[in-house]
Amino acid sequence: MNKFIKENGKALSILLSWLFINLLCLVFSVKSSHNKELYPFIEFDPYEKIGIRQTYDVSEFLLYGFTPIIIFVVIKLIYFEKK
Repeated sequence: MNKFIKENGKALSILLSWLFINLLCLVFSVKSSHNKELYPFIEFDPYEKIGIRQTYDVSEFLLYGFTPIIIFVVIKLIYFEKK
């Protein structure tokens, strides 16, 4: 385990920071009727103020928070299989 952390410390710290940022977005989001769409792909009405606080929910947290971690693990597993 220590060897894995030493070899991948920078990547792990970036991934954990990214997960923490997404967790903060989830905690500070408000429940809204706009939660039916993923954040950057929402249709903005010029008369409504819709931002990340109104649209971010658990689906975005799971997608944006855990997808990079899953990709990292898959790459590491593929690299480990080749060794």
